[in-house]
Amino acid sequence: MSWAVVTGASGGIGLELVRNLADREPNIHFLLIARREEELKKLVAELKEKKIRAEYMVLDLTKADAPKKLRIGFVLRDMPFDISSTTRASVGGDASMSSLCKTSMR
Repeated sequence: MSWAVVTGASGGIGLELVRNLADREPNIHFLLIARREEELKKLVAELKEKKIRAEYMVLDLTKADAPKKLRIGFVLRDMPFDISSTTRASVGGDASMSSLCKTSMR
């Protein structure tokens, strides 16, 4: 099972990335991350209509505790992932998404 973690998934580039990837890779599962819960819920419902598994986390990646919360989310889901995307240059201040992903992957 492949997981894709997409930040900024409630709109813009992140939203279009999810839709595009879902159309091209129907067996992938998504963990969608953004601040706007209502938009995330709509996207999860849209994906479920296509029989695509999706979960979401409401998280503001600009906050200092974001990397810790994201790691906890991965651990609680027992979730390795194969694809990650972020539409922000940094997570939680000075921690880059790539360093966060490396510490969270199995």
